[in-house]
Amino acid sequence: MTMESYYGFNILNRIKKFSWDIAPLPMGKSKATLLLADGFAISKRTTNFNLALEFLKFIQSETVQEYIKNCRTLVPINKDIAEKFYKGPPENYKIYKQVLPYARLLNLPYSSQQRQIIEEETNLLWHGLQSYEDTCEHIENRLRNE
Repeated sequence: MTMESYYGFNILNRIKKFSWDIAPLPMGKSKATLLLADGFAISKRTTNFNLALEFLKFIQSETVQEYIKNCRTLVPINKDIAEKFYKGPPENYKIYKQVLPYARLLNLPYSSQQRQIIEEETNLLWHGLQSYEDTCEHIENRLRNE
């Protein structure tokens, strides 16, 4: 078992002869799951408001939302598209509907560069290329030296 988000689906789908699926996280004292959210906004200082607005409309279009669903790395914002049936792993794609009521935002006080360091090191751990101890040590040293 590994903890992964919808972002990791493409990696898992590229592994030949590998059957996989998703399930809710194990429960501790209360039900919970991480809520990872992406979003776009238009700055009030933009000099290209109309162009930015067109971009936002485009990424909400049925074409782009279908593309997002077919990539299986995000849940589309368009509910009708998100809930449409599709074939292929994971079989339990719609589990997000069951766990969403227990979702908690994960706001870590790290810069994007610090998050990148943590992601790089944990990816090595998850792929079995380094131990837990080495991962912690590498993260600590890299963050300290940043």
